[in-house]
Amino acid sequence: MITDYLNCDTISLRCEAADRDDAIRIAGELLVKQSYVEEPYIGEMIQTIKDMGAYIVISPGIAFAHARPSKLVKKDSVSLVTLKTPVEFGHKQNDPVSVLFALAGRENTGHLSIMKDIAMLILRENFFDTITNADSVEEIIDYMNSEEGGENTSSCSSKAG
Repeated sequence: MITDYLNCDTISLRCEAADRDDAIRIAGELLVKQSYVEEPYIGEMIQTIKDMGAYIVISPGIAFAHARPSKLVKKDSVSLVTLKTPVEFGHKQNDPVSVLFALAGRENTGHLSIMKDIAMLILRENFFDTITNADSVEEIIDYMNSEEGGENTSSCSSKAG
């Protein structure tokens, strides 16, 4: 379940990002602060989109930043950031981005279940509106728990960017 990875400390709401790279830095910093990844992993995520293009914008308004599995990743992890003002990532059909996930995997296959869980949530009809309109981190965690059939037991203070 995605809530095995997302928690009060890996979600931040209504962040201000100057551009695509800044948005990725914000999402990556959440993982660095938890010691899930080392700081240079953020640069690798940014370099990946520079090298490979905006394929990480997987749905209208939603991007999925990541880099190749690396020793810079200490724990398979994911963060979620909503942006106060959407930013362009360079995708002709799905820009601008308001919701950004950052994924960090230690090995080539270990993080695939996280990707699957995120994909299943994104396919939900109300996902984008629920996430972008959430007033608190708890609201997002409760939503994800309910969509995955888990319990709504979050208790954390909201994190705004």
